[in-house]
Amino acid sequence: MVGLKPSEVPPTTAVKFLGAGTAACFADLLTFPLDTAKVRLQTPASLRGFWQAAPQEPWQYHVPSPQMW
Repeated sequence: MVGLKPSEVPPTTAVKFLGAGTAACFADLLTFPLDTAKVRLQTPASLRGFWQAAPQEPWQYHVPSPQMW
């Protein structure tokens, strides 16, 4: 027979994009939790409570605190 065998047919552009997108999503799902843990381990203890001390009400963002002086 003339032509390419099924195993020799190159993947189409759509299949390549789908494969690349799937690989990227899988890699991100695996590495994101590891990166988060790494950053939390590397954060100094003096900064760990910073986000818990953030203002809870929108009006508190505009009130200067003594810590800023």
